[in-house]
Amino acid sequence: MNLVPDFSEAAEWDLAEIVAYFDERSDSVSDRFRQGVEKTVRMLCWAPESGTACLFQNPAYADVRVTTIIGYSNYILFFRRLENSLQIVRIVHGARDYDKLFD
Repeated sequence: MNLVPDFSEAAEWDLAEIVAYFDERSDSVSDRFRQGVEKTVRMLCWAPESGTACLFQNPAYADVRVTTIIGYSNYILFFRRLENSLQIVRIVHGARDYDKLFD
């Protein structure tokens, strides 16, 4: 099944911040990162059971899964399948304390 991607407001902010960070260093890196996100999201829309289930304390995030960004294994993407869409919940650096994001 091909789901429609739906970026949460928080994920849109995350992506904008990461791209801005890369833009300061290299336009080509920011373009490649954005392409990596697009490839990852396309793959997840076809296979939403991919990734690893998260075990957050907050029950509102019980259905959230996580995977790395294609080509950028230090960055992770949190997502969940909704009825006809794939919600991109957050995009963060893997070294970040992301458990606090889901309290």
